[in-house]
Amino acid sequence: MEFAPRASVASDGVRLYFEIRELDEFCRKLQQKNFYITQMPRMMPWGWRHAYLNDPDGHEISLYWAGENRMKKTVMQAAAKAARA
Repeated sequence: MEFAPRASVASDGVRLYFEIRELDEFCRKLQQKNFYITQMPRMMPWGWRHAYLNDPDGHEISLYWAGENRMKKTVMQAAAKAARA
């Protein structure tokens, strides 16, 4: 597949994930550089801390920190329940 220069590659349902240990500090730095964060970092029901923003092509970017909760069974069950809601 080829794209013309400067052509958008935006598509429905694309979300990029980046895990960042110092999430709050990273988001503050982004704001200082005039990035608009659609959701500042907050704890999600599945135990991961998430922030969201969109890139210029409209892709949603999820910045998160899972830490110790990454593979805990109760956290994974909560994630599955949240996805069904």
